[in-house]
Parts: sequence; structure tokens; C-alpha cells
Amino acid sequence: DKKVVSSVTVPQTFFGLTFSPDGTQLFASGGDDEVVHHFKFDKGYLSDHRELRIADKKEKFVPAGLALDKEGKRLFVCCAWGGALKWLSLAEPTKIETLMLPKDSYPYAVLPSADGRRLFVSLWGAESIAVVDLETKAVTATWKTDSHPTEMLFSAKEELLYVACANSNTVHIFATATGDAKEVVTSAL
Repeated sequence: DKKVVSSVTVPQTFFGLTFSPDGTQLFASGGDDEVVHHFKFDKGYLSDHRELRIADKKEKFVPAGLALDKEGKRLFVCCAWGGALKWLSLAEPTKIETLMLPKDSYPYAVLPSADGRRLFVSLWGAESIAVVDLETKAVTATWKTDSHPTEMLFSAKEELLYVACANSNTVHIFATATGDAKEVVTSAL
């Protein structure tokens, strides 16, 4: 006989779900409600729901891909419809920083480097990956991919970045230090 610790309807979630590095918190995109849902997670149960507002509901940024830094202190949010990347400190969630990205780029997923210096953002509508320097808060490079880049993953030592491209059934592999395209793997049947 388990009791429900938290019951929350998460409306119209577009894409975006991530755990904190220690596995004790869960974050979920709130879609066109312009929030990220934050829960405590313990023994398979969610509790202590709160909403982290990333924009006014009228702005239509639509939070999508989410990621936390390796300490679990900063949350990075791709805003697909708003063409922006936002980030906030979980200690001060009302202080939000915004980096506008190219029009119609539809930022989809975000992946922070372990050293905390760079973010990699898949630009679904721009067929590319934006490399963001967190110190200067600017895009320092754009790496070309096939259409609709979505999920990204590092190799074990972050020497390589793997990028899934949904519309072409390919995976692009980049050297993270230089941005050199190493290989394109076809994954179609």
C-alpha cells in the first residue's frame, strides 16, 4: 500500500527531461506553459513539486532540452520556439540569463562540458551544433550537420561529440577540441 507523494499534471511537454547528477532531483520541460517542473526524487517517487518559470507564458519560448552542470547547480534550457538558450542557478531561479540564437534555429538539446566552460546546443532548424562559451556567453562556433540534429552524447573523455540527426538517420561525430567532422555514420535500415 503505497501512498501518492505528489500528483502533478505536466501539460504539453514538448521534450526535455533530466536528473540531477546525484539522482535526487528530476526536471521536466513544461512546454508552452514556459516553466520547467522540478521534483525531488526518492525511491521511485516524486515529491515537492515546484515550477521554475523561464519566461512569461505569453512569450512562447517553449522549453525543450534540459541539462544540469556537473555540480547540479545550474540548469540549462533550450527554448525551441523562442530561439534561445536560457540558464539559471537553482539557488536563485528567478535570475535567468538568455542567449538568443539564430532565427528559426529551434534549439533542441543542450549538453554541458564537464569542465563547465562550454555548452553544445543542437539547432534542429539550422542543421548545426552551436558551441557556447559560458564565460563570454556567446556562440563561438557552429558545426554543420545533416537536418534535424537532436540528441548529443560525449565519448568517455569528451574528446568526441556524437550528434543524432533525425531527418537523415545519421550520427555526426565531431572532435570537441577543434570541431573537425570525424565521421558520419548512417543508421538507416
